[in-house]
Amino acid sequence: MSTGYRKGRGRVPGVVAALATVAGAVLLWLGLSGLAQGQEVRLAAPAQEVTVGVGADGFSLWSAGPAAYASAVCTAGGTTLLRPVDGYGVQVGGTTYHELARSPEGLTGEVTVSCEPAQEFHVGPHAQATSSTGLRGTTGVLAGAALLALGLVLAGWSVVARVRRRRLESFRVPARRLDPGLPAREPVRQADAWHPDARHPDDQVPD
Repeated sequence: MSTGYRKGRGRVPGVVAALATVAGAVLLWLGLSGLAQGQEVRLAAPAQEVTVGVGADGFSLWSAGPAAYASAVCTAGGTTLLRPVDGYGVQVGGTTYHELARSPEGLTGEVTVSCEPAQEFHVGPHAQATSSTGLRGTTGVLAGAALLALGLVLAGWSVVARVRRRRLESFRVPARRLDPGLPAREPVRQADAWHPDARHPDDQVPD
């Protein structure tokens, strides 16, 4: 039973490696495909001042100028919109639009949006909603890469352990050679050759 247990235990790393490799490859594919496809972004017509109905997801203002966010101060109903700390753009119809400002949390209802200095902008989805997240995004890529690497490492370790185990088994010495106390096998005795004068012990000699 111990031999079967060792064999079963030796297969565990290989099974885990296969599962981790398959799961990692699937997650990596999901993440990369999500990042490649992205999310379809729709922008409103350009305006310098517009009334926006703000929902729970919020909104962002988008501009064709890549550095417009650095100097623009945008407001919505008296509330100053958040200015991005770095440039971020999305592709819409072959043109790159850069985030100008975004709504803060808690801002809801209809508000009038404008920017200083006055400039044209497009109202669109919140910037966070335009990036691929979760398993079909960065999370999927990171988790998939980690699982794939783990699976490959376990697979390599399993192969090395299997080769080492077979090599040790090839040098295994029988137990009777290691323990002199074990009885040696008796040689097989051949039947005595028959002789005419040979008598069986049970044969009785007549008086």
